[in-house]
Amino acid sequence: MNNTGKIIKAEDREYRITDIIGRGASCIAYSAERWEKGLVTRCILKEYAPLNSDDYEYGKQRFIDSGKMQNQIRQYSCLNNQTPPVSSIFEANGTVYIDVSCYNGTTLDKLTEMSLADHMRICRTVANTVKYYHTMGFLCLDIKPENIFIMQNAPDDTVTQIVEFIDFDSIREKDSPASQGISYTRAWAAPEQINIYGGEITYAADIYALGELIFYYLFGRHSEDKEHRGFSKYPFEEC
Repeated sequence: MNNTGKIIKAEDREYRITDIIGRGASCIAYSAERWEKGLVTRCILKEYAPLNSDDYEYGKQRFIDSGKMQNQIRQYSCLNNQTPPVSSIFEANGTVYIDVSCYNGTTLDKLTEMSLADHMRICRTVANTVKYYHTMGFLCLDIKPENIFIMQNAPDDTVTQIVEFIDFDSIREKDSPASQGISYTRAWAAPEQINIYGGEITYAADIYALGELIFYYLFGRHSEDKEHRGFSKYPFEEC
């Protein structure tokens, strides 16, 4: 893991790490400054750094493919604004990096002071974004606050009408083979993702994650299995 302030050099440019955005199973996402030909721009720099290195080369190729997938998805007009552009994929320091352009803002999990109303507005925007992905034949499969980038004009001026997804390792085409492997986060994942015998992975897995996202911001906790039944009652007075 790179420390804040560390410089990463790549061909005719270099990056200075300014903050750590998050840590996933296969990569670390940083806020960084890109210095190139005298110009400085902000970006999200993703570093391939798997927690499990048993299949390092396979995981490395999947990481590279996720960057290419992100670039491919951005070509669809309905997903252009929701998909940050990939500027480059490069190797340095014995690993691979993906340079993703970004705007001012942060991930949803860092916005702890927002009102319930704003959280619900963002959840609605996330649902619309997932709808666009489904319309184009993609499954998201790892919808969680750490993967949702929220734009801000200022710390007290959050944009709720548009969100960006920043982790494309889990996104796959609807009809891709199950043997391709699925990335997910247990706390947010549908039962069929966690249990290999749980059934076919379809759009329903994303719908489950959206419901879990709404539940989490309504009640401040994850749902329990007993609350997944059709006759469950919910303590809305605790919202």
